[in-house]
Amino acid sequence: KSCVFLAGLARSGTTWLASVINYRNDFRHINEPFNPWRGGVSDTFLYGLYLRPDESADKYVIPARRLVTGAQGFNYMTHHYNHRVFCTRRMIKEVRANLWLKWLHERFPEMPIALLLRHTIATVNSRMKRGNTNYFARLFDEPQLIEDHLQPFRDEMEHLRSASEFEQRIFSWCVDHYVPLRQCRPGDLHLAYYEHFSETPETEIDALFKYFGVAYGDDVFSFIKRPSAVTRKDAAIKTGKSVVALWREEIPSEDIAKAMRILALFGLDRVYGEGAMPDPKAAEALLASV
Repeated sequence: KSCVFLAGLARSGTTWLASVINYRNDFRHINEPFNPWRGGVSDTFLYGLYLRPDESADKYVIPARRLVTGAQGFNYMTHHYNHRVFCTRRMIKEVRANLWLKWLHERFPEMPIALLLRHTIATVNSRMKRGNTNYFARLFDEPQLIEDHLQPFRDEMEHLRSASEFEQRIFSWCVDHYVPLRQCRPGDLHLAYYEHFSETPETEIDALFKYFGVAYGDDVFSFIKRPSAVTRKDAAIKTGKSVVALWREEIPSEDIAKAMRILALFGLDRVYGEGAMPDPKAAEALLASV
């Protein structure tokens, strides 16, 4: 209960949102501790890892328990955003957890988990600009993931082996969100939206902070306008362009059409379409549909 968990993909705004959640320094901010090269707790949580909800192997459970309970202690590689010596609550921010969020909920049902979503194309565009690794090939190394969720898309996966990197990344984004939305039920986690935090933060802030049990004041809305520590120099928040719609200026229409085709395979085009804003009701419907 003393820990909250913020999940989302790299370049989806998780670092920025984590700083907003912790704007009063109420939490020990533990930044991406499941990264084997950063957390020092396990070499098993590779990017693209899929865990079935009933997985009980010690190599997964023990490192996760040490991090969630705070037993792992201080690590300068994951605690560098902290500005306070003593805290009674922890916030774990992780960008490699989407495919095991249901497993995490089953292991620690009292820990609030939030999943931050950002438009598919915006996330992929930012990842490509940043030079983040394309993990599409890793999907083929997860047989349980294919068996449980991706068998209907196997032909598409094979087709995309020879497709553009952009299309491969779009497919990977879909998998990273299709799986938790398919596995989780309403109440298992809180869905949050980057675009709403950017454009209409009042409602989104209130919902997330209440879910995490965080008190806040009006000062949070001035803090939310600050760029994160990993914001690029050419990012929209620094250039004055639209934070949520810049991708529409930068991505060719034919690539947008390709992205929409892949999203439609998963039914995720109802959540993120050709417009800049999400449809939260569509995402909530996916949570309740299984």
